Amino acid sequence: MRHRTKITIVFFATLFALYAVFTPFEAQGSTIIEDNFNSYAEGLLDGQGGWTDIYGNGGTVISTPVFEGERAVNMCSVSQSACSSGKIGNTLSSGIIYFYIKPYKTSSDTIRLGNADGSYITLLWQGWSNTNTTKFSAFGSSGYEEFDSIECYQNCDWIRVGIEWDNTPRYRISINDNWSDYFTSEYITTPIDRFSFTSSCGSGDNTTYLDFIGEGIIEAEVWGESPESGTEITDLNSTLTVKYKGLDAYESLYISLRHPPTGLFTNAKEYAISEIGESGELNINLQNFNIEKNGNWYLHAVAVKEGYQIEQDMFLSGYGWIWSDDLTDGNYYLDINIDGYEEVFAMSDFTSWYDENSKFDEPTAMFSAIAEVFGGIFSTVGEFGNRIENYFDTNTAYSKGYNIGKAIPVFAYYVEQVSIFMGSFPLMNWLLIIILILVGIFIFRVILKFIPFLGG
Repeated sequence: MRHRTKITIVFFATLFALYAVFTPFEAQGSTIIEDNFNSYAEGLLDGQGGWTDIYGNGGTVISTPVFEGERAVNMCSVSQSACSSGKIGNTLSSGIIYFYIKPYKTSSDTIRLGNADGSYITLLWQGWSNTNTTKFSAFGSSGYEEFDSIECYQNCDWIRVGIEWDNTPRYRISINDNWSDYFTSEYITTPIDRFSFTSSCGSGDNTTYLDFIGEGIIEAEVWGESPESGTEITDLNSTLTVKYKGLDAYESLYISLRHPPTGLFTNAKEYAISEIGESGELNINLQNFNIEKNGNWYLHAVAVKEGYQIEQDMFLSGYGWIWSDDLTDGNYYLDINIDGYEEVFAMSDFTSWYDENSKFDEPTAMFSAIAEVFGGIFSTVGEFGNRIENYFDTNTAYSKGYNIGKAIPVFAYYVEQVSIFMGSFPLMNWLLIIILILVGIFIFRVILKFIPFLGG
């Protein structure tokens, strides 16, 4: 009986371990707070779920109206002239938080994200009876700046609001997923750890309702800030300014330049996220990339972290390095034009070649289609051939290749003699096919091993 119990324990322990391995881990603390108010009792919000009254008068938990579930919050106690409630949560240098509000004849209501130093990101909205609109403003360097409005003054629908911030510091706000420009102010500091609301209230039902505060994860992104995309660079002693955000889940960032027609990359500049932060700005001297030829070089960025190899929620292998896709939009590039540099190899234009060498007036549609495809292939192979010379002693490679080449006819002769005894089975053809496959596999594995950016 005891033996059977041990087997049962081992069985369930194994199942639990497999569940843990095959179930992806969810990131924790990616937003300040999450709250839907559904578990709260109707009445004062103060004291429930970590919420506290800031000025002595707080919000009220209600059962109607609600955006979802059973409860929401009236941002005002109707008997009061002003109310304010807050809650302390996760401490974040950057993030996104979403929530829903239902304005109604409000004269001045705010949502704030702040910290103990008194720094606040502020969203203000006001109802305007003369235009039947609700106008939204945010606090920037020049004071409150209006950025959006909706045709709503009474009986407004629920509005989805998002606030995104980083440690630049800067922030922006979305109203029903329509994002504003970024706001900056010397009064904003990060990290941020608290969420609060304030309502000026009003008589009767003149108040705003709040519901369903949830998380939104900043997508990792890298983009070129200056010089302007497409700028001609005639001196590599120039500075490339790159901005980034949403890198809190990664450990390192690699910035390089890529030449799409050939698939070639420059040297990469590596940064530790622990040193540069999950969002910010980098100034990189172009000499760091070791650019060797002229051409249009596109910004390329990937990030790496350690973790379980998971693809589409399925566990693939053990614990190791996980690389992101290209974090740029693929459109930012610099036109490198250094005096004395060669151009990156490119196949000459087939149309021009045809006009100069063909006796016919114009090519057929099939020829044009084939030429368009093979032009890119030849450019890629041609430049790879130019670059590969840097890694081999070409004289030695030639002599070795020549000796191998001399051996092939002798090898073929002996194989053909053997094939006589096999009923003239084309043994040589099959051996050559197998050799080509093996060589192809070898080359493919070498490329993947030593060129980590390939396919990125």
